[in-house]
Amino acid sequence: MAEELKYCPNCGAEIAATDEFCGKCGFDLKTFRTSHAQSETASVKPSLATDTTAEQGHPRATVKAKRVAGRKHRKRWPWILFGIVLLLVLCFVGGSWYYSKGNQASRLATEVTSTDDDDIADALVDDNGQKVDDDAVKPLQSLYESDSNARETIKQAVKSMDTSKAPFELVEAGHHFLFTRYVLQAKEYHLTIKTNVKDATITNNGDSVSVKPVSGGYTVDDMLPGRYTMQIAGNVSGSTQSVTKLLPATNIYQQLDNTISVKVKADQDSSDQAPAQQNNNSDQTSDSNDDNSGATDYSYDTSLRNDNTDDDILIGDWRSSAGTWEFNDDGTYEGEDTNDNDLSGNWEVVYHKGNYWNIKFDHDDGKTDVEPYRYENGQLVQCQLKLHWHADD
Repeated sequence: MAEELKYCPNCGAEIAATDEFCGKCGFDLKTFRTSHAQSETASVKPSLATDTTAEQGHPRATVKAKRVAGRKHRKRWPWILFGIVLLLVLCFVGGSWYYSKGNQASRLATEVTSTDDDDIADALVDDNGQKVDDDAVKPLQSLYESDSNARETIKQAVKSMDTSKAPFELVEAGHHFLFTRYVLQAKEYHLTIKTNVKDATITNNGDSVSVKPVSGGYTVDDMLPGRYTMQIAGNVSGSTQSVTKLLPATNIYQQLDNTISVKVKADQDSSDQAPAQQNNNSDQTSDSNDDNSGATDYSYDTSLRNDNTDDDILIGDWRSSAGTWEFNDDGTYEGEDTNDNDLSGNWEVVYHKGNYWNIKFDHDDGKTDVEPYRYENGQLVQCQLKLHWHADD
């Protein structure tokens, strides 16, 4: 005789012998009893042959089977874990490529040559590793606007990480998640301004520039690369005259040390000028007394030279019986020698005291010499050659 069902074969809930449907899951117990009583009894009994509990018949076996079936769903977790690991690996590989040094350099090259000052500032730090503001990159924008070749040269140099041509160096600056972050650090540029303007105030596009006085001028340190249009204001050396002069526009990015020269000639009032007309007797007296005075001829003894480079009186055009001579305020000269040969090159004062100068000439033909001069009665006298030069107005 079939054993009475005490548990629902579908959900394992306890049932009564008179129940036709399971009160918990609604399983059709009547049909089950009719169609499966004999077959269920036959299949359950062998599996329970060693079980000493008579109550653990077919219903308990069915519940156990369902629990086992439920446990099989847990095998989805390895797949979920595998998916997570795969995603992390893909993120790492993608991040390693995106944040590679070369790819960051390429993006920074685009940013630092942008027309947007915010983009340029975001890509840069100064030579001390500090972030720069929008105003600091204006000279760089000015350089790009005036020289498209400079923009392309800088872009390609940064992109290829060629520090010999780029005005920046690629340096580490923290991390993007697990990946090293790079920025562009500006190299340290310097500008030397050779000038005879004393107590000078220097500005760039209206902004004050910090300068350090040095012999013969000033230096500007810690400059960012760019195009600078500076203005200098102060007093002409040896005079109380105030001047304001615009310096030549200078592109700073190809070399670390840069130099510009600007020399200003003071306007002489009548009280400072001696009579321009001199007779022959006075010239001869001057020649005999002073032209060959060894006391001020330090042409060949460099130890006796000084750093007084006051030369505002010299700047300008001069004329003598030998021809013409021009001292330019940018440190260049043009003239003629006593044989009517054209000369040109650079000049600088290596000694000055009172009305006496020693002037060094670096000629374009490669020769160098130093000549003693004196200024007297409105004339510039070349002492050794006894040439008297008059201002050629």
